[in-house]
Amino acid sequence: MKKEKRKKDYRIIRRSFPIISYNANEKASCSPTPAFISLKDGGIILNAEETEEKKMGSQQIANHRDDAEIYHGEALCKQKSQELLGDISLPKGLLPLNDVTEVGYNRTTGFVWVKQKRKKEHRFRSIGRSVSYDTEVTAFVEDRRMRRLTGVKSKEFLIWVTISDIYIDDPSSGKITFANPTGISRSFPVSAFELDEGKSGDHKN
Repeated sequence: MKKEKRKKDYRIIRRSFPIISYNANEKASCSPTPAFISLKDGGIILNAEETEEKKMGSQQIANHRDDAEIYHGEALCKQKSQELLGDISLPKGLLPLNDVTEVGYNRTTGFVWVKQKRKKEHRFRSIGRSVSYDTEVTAFVEDRRMRRLTGVKSKEFLIWVTISDIYIDDPSSGKITFANPTGISRSFPVSAFELDEGKSGDHKN
């Protein structure tokens, strides 16, 4: 008699939160749908509000469009996005985007947005990390920091984790920090995100 194969089912539990069931055999488990995970209190939280996040980003673009500097055309947009990163003292390879159609910067509010034709996945090989960039990436910028970020996710153990804050706390440390909405963060060498590294990584559209 053949033994019936049983699908593995993992339960993801955190104190004061409902139980979320997740099938490890489903293809969707490897796609960039969850918004973030939290490892606090010995559990994992999955928040699949990607659509809501995208709506929020689009609404913010509309709200900050007045008085913003807006650029079109792939070559000009790449140039302006790299100039902006340099102006706020962040590595210029942080946003290795393709087919960029629009870049906007409202200097009064500090709001920035970048639009591309399709989502892009990029692997920063020197640190072994994959990052997903949505068709719209938005943030509020200041010196050495991008905050309230939308449209950027990093892969952690086959799950896509929303990145909401990128900053360099101490330039002398040579480290750049990425934080998710729960406050959990990871730091990596700034050199991993310099322009040359960004160009030499692996690209997936």
